[in-house]
Amino acid sequence: MTSIQRTTFEVAPIGRSWSVTRRGFARDSTHKTKDAAVKRAVELARDKMPSELIIQRQDGSIQETRFYGSDPEKLIKL
Repeated sequence: MTSIQRTTFEVAPIGRSWSVTRRGFARDSTHKTKDAAVKRAVELARDKMPSELIIQRQDGSIQETRFYGSDPEKLIKL
């Protein structure tokens, strides 16, 4: 049995903008505000459940981590 992996998205500062990135892939989008970036990241995370969303502060430290969908440790790929 193989467990399903959680998809990780990150909202991070990039200069005066905010980026949304799927870990392991190129940047998905860039936004003028953090709120807009978080909104887009939530849409993506909900679309790719089970997923994790890491939101950074302006200084790059982690502000918040959100989880969407079931715990992947409890999911089994058939």
